[in-house]
Amino acid sequence: MRIALRLFLVLLFFGSTIWFGFATYRDYSMLMYDAVEEETELQYKDKLEMETRTQKAVSDQAEDESRVDDGNVLAEEEETLRTIRKNKSVSRHYIRLIGNGVAFAVLFTITGFGFAHQAGDFLRFDLGKKIDYVDEVSSTDEMYEKAEYQILKGKHVAGIELLRKVLVNDPDHFEAQLRIAEVYDKDLNNFEAAANEYSLALKHEFHPERWSWAAVRLCNIYSGKLKDSNSAIRMMRQLVEKHPHTGGAAKVRKRLDMIDAHMGKRR
Repeated sequence: MRIALRLFLVLLFFGSTIWFGFATYRDYSMLMYDAVEEETELQYKDKLEMETRTQKAVSDQAEDESRVDDGNVLAEEEETLRTIRKNKSVSRHYIRLIGNGVAFAVLFTITGFGFAHQAGDFLRFDLGKKIDYVDEVSSTDEMYEKAEYQILKGKHVAGIELLRKVLVNDPDHFEAQLRIAEVYDKDLNNFEAAANEYSLALKHEFHPERWSWAAVRLCNIYSGKLKDSNSAIRMMRQLVEKHPHTGGAAKVRKRLDMIDAHMGKRR
């Protein structure tokens, strides 16, 4: 499913890039056409004005001169209306050119980066080709990245197996332990396994704020999915005691106050 979605997004961005590129070229061509047409009309106008002056010079009748003057007035009014229409057309083409050009540039950049990313993943993970980076990457980090790629492709079991290999190489790699818990929790809906993996992850020392929210998630699994309120309360008290100034502790503290108040009334 994820592969189909990624393929759809790649095709969508590629098609959109082609469309906006064509639209940009079309609007630029229309602007150039309007510019050439305007220059041609100016030349025609100059020629017509010269012919009118010649006609006036050789005409001896006042009635003919009056008709020519009336014709010039009508021609000027018609030219004014034509200029207004021409300016509106040019403005519309110009605005569309800017909008389509910006959209084309943005989509071209996104599509280019997306294609490069997908090509890198294909070479590195699907074909097994090693890509050299400026910074040296350890084998553990490479294995973790490959596990993330397998999970992204929907191969959750294969990803978990790779993450467990990461833990074998580096038992203190709490990121791998947390990621296993998240896959069991959010992708596989195996909440018993998720609770066990979250418990193992919380034995590690890492950023207090992140630790607190992982603990909150474990409390929610205990109290909701597993119906184990005692374990949930025990985990909440551990969180408040260990990291009292975190966002997760502030959230569970309210629940603990309600639980303690309820238990006090029962006594």
